[in-house]
Amino acid sequence: MEGIAKCVTLRILVVEDSVDDYELLLRSIKKEGFKIYSQRVDTEEALINVLNEEWDVIISDFYLPGFDGMTSLELVREKDPLTPFILVSGHVCENIAIEAIKSGANDYLFKDNLLRLGPAITKGLDEKQLKINRLTSEKKIRANEKNLRLAHKLARSGYWEFNYETLKFSFSDELKELLNLEKKSIELRAFLKWIHPKDVTIVLSKIRNLNKLNTTIDVNFRLLPSIKRNLMFISARCTVGFEDNKPTEIQGIFQDVTEHTLSKQTAKKALERNKLLLTEMHHRVKNNLATITSLLELEKMSSNCKVTVDTLSRNTYHIYNMGILQELLYKSSDFSKIAFNQYLERLIELTGKSHFPNTTISITTSFDSIDIDISNAFPAAMIASEILSNSFQHSFVDQSDKRIHISLTESANEISLIVKDNGIGIGENFDYTKSNTPGFSLINIFIQQLSGTLKILNDNGTLAILTFKKSSKKSKSINDSLN
Repeated sequence: MEGIAKCVTLRILVVEDSVDDYELLLRSIKKEGFKIYSQRVDTEEALINVLNEEWDVIISDFYLPGFDGMTSLELVREKDPLTPFILVSGHVCENIAIEAIKSGANDYLFKDNLLRLGPAITKGLDEKQLKINRLTSEKKIRANEKNLRLAHKLARSGYWEFNYETLKFSFSDELKELLNLEKKSIELRAFLKWIHPKDVTIVLSKIRNLNKLNTTIDVNFRLLPSIKRNLMFISARCTVGFEDNKPTEIQGIFQDVTEHTLSKQTAKKALERNKLLLTEMHHRVKNNLATITSLLELEKMSSNCKVTVDTLSRNTYHIYNMGILQELLYKSSDFSKIAFNQYLERLIELTGKSHFPNTTISITTSFDSIDIDISNAFPAAMIASEILSNSFQHSFVDQSDKRIHISLTESANEISLIVKDNGIGIGENFDYTKSNTPGFSLINIFIQQLSGTLKILNDNGTLAILTFKKSSKKSKSINDSLN
């Protein structure tokens, strides 16, 4: 501080009635290397007036006309408790000097020995800076304590500690208020009586482990209701202090998590109800689809018209197909998506074993694991089922080697489904978009709904390539596609 004090110009106020003594003081200060700006006053009124200005150091004679150095000190300290104040006098008893120091003076010097004036100024400035630093720190501590109290209040938490010697718990003011306690301390046995009987063993076990591990642990327990307190769910985090390898105290935080816990319990019950409702809906849909297919099968059995039978068979096939989608969606953890590769595997099984049980067609597959939006799943599934059904029904005539290969790939958010057979192929000028058959009419509708593309080509048999986006920002409804 001394180096800094001598680099800047110090504003020094001198309370002195003698001009000669004033000049002597200034020479002594400058001799120590200080740069100064000074002003002299010699009356109480003048002193009061200049105290409205800022001063780095105040030096006062003890004996003054009409008042004395102690009065001067009192006036200065009322206005400014930090600025260094140094008393100087020609002669004064030791008791007065001690009283001045006790009243707030930084030092007391004699006029016939001013060699200590420079060091006294430096010492006073250092003490002022220390006081400023301390006050700043205390202000920050008070602010932090206020913020901590607010944080505890908002978080519904508080600090506690347990002393191994006294076997007592002590609670912070915040925790005392939170738990509606009469006292800020309580014995261990009494505290354990507050805890729900089913949780006492858990708490004691955690404390024993804490003693062994010397680490931080978390424990949740319930506090029994009292006259002033409802049942509370408490989350505690604590650590143990050791001295000479022996535990001395446990310190930690209690937080009231009652509202959060009850909300979780309510949400869990709601989720369980929703699961039951979803299961019931799944079974109802499944049973309704089974009822519809049974009715269609009965109609097929009672009809002798091939066109009617084919139409009923196609509708039955589509209903089975929708049943696969519904079941996969029910089993999915995300109801907004469906595993399309799993759907295709089920579709192949449905088509080959259920609807064409006597087929000798060899089917090979190559599927990436792909989840697609449920909005795209239904139209893509209907297109896939139509393409596969057509391959089974129309691709092979008097042919012993019958093969169909199906692949599913994904690249840059675009999905490609390829169905290729080694059958008779399609007509030279075939255009499925102009076909009036029920199957291709459905395909045209669902292609529009998907905003996808379908190519059907001759390639040593029939090659069908369906491409569409994995997820689309806009999904058209069937009604939109028909309009």
